[in-house]
Amino acid sequence: MAITVRADVIGTVPTVVAREVLKYTMPNLELWKRIRTDLKADLRVGQQVQMPLYNDTSATPPAATQLHTGTATGFSGTVEATTSGGAQLTYGAQTIGSVTVYIANWYYFAAELSAYAEAVAQGDLTPMFKQAGLDSLARQIDSSVSDLIGSILNTEGSLAAPLSDALVREGVKDLDTENIRDARHFVFSAEEKANFFSFDKYVNSLYRNEKPLTRGDLGNLYGMDWAWTTQVPVASGGHRNVMFASETWGGQMRRDIQAKVAEGPDPLYTERIVGMAIWGVNEMRDRFARQMLGV
Repeated sequence: MAITVRADVIGTVPTVVAREVLKYTMPNLELWKRIRTDLKADLRVGQQVQMPLYNDTSATPPAATQLHTGTATGFSGTVEATTSGGAQLTYGAQTIGSVTVYIANWYYFAAELSAYAEAVAQGDLTPMFKQAGLDSLARQIDSSVSDLIGSILNTEGSLAAPLSDALVREGVKDLDTENIRDARHFVFSAEEKANFFSFDKYVNSLYRNEKPLTRGDLGNLYGMDWAWTTQVPVASGGHRNVMFASETWGGQMRRDIQAKVAEGPDPLYTERIVGMAIWGVNEMRDRFARQMLGV
């Protein structure tokens, strides 16, 4: 006995396309916005920027020397400053170093949209393609900072082993001993974020003196802004999370993310969408950061 199946009536089955497109997912971009990028310079592609660093090789300022007062034992000092015939002050040299930031990151995206694709698609594809390219460049800028995390010399914890509260506090102490007064940040992986949720003192309102943690945002703890991202480097089954002050890295944006839409040379290709960004970034102060190795 013959039976009518779906293939026999396919011509009567309409195809309905939803008007909205499910967009790709974007990571939290947490690194570039937290570093020093306000050291301005007039730059061109391929040039380099010298970022002056004063007295960064030592955690202390130039030494202070007691002058002779002659009034009490223990305050005699080594010299007496006079304007005529007395001992002279000892003058020492000061050093100002620098770090080079090369304007070497030049990234672009390009997309071409044919007249036919534009005609049959539901909705306007041009702004969608343009935004996708801009987001790609934003991720690349953030990644240029992430790529430098592995160069930080000082570390806490072990790769693939969850961080403990004691290790977090040890990292905070290390930055304190460096006399760092700059804004501090702690950027970590999604896996480490899940680990922190098990710490009652991080999420319980009895400890946080605020509303219970319901939105998954740890906020500010131990005097630092905490943020998670999938942009931190992966290594040996773990992540190179990072605790740092803003001056750890310096960046220079020569040409911020931008895109243009233009007509193509062939009438069958009506639009070309092109965007680019030009920037440079480098480590300025290694002692201003700690790799927080974990999961």
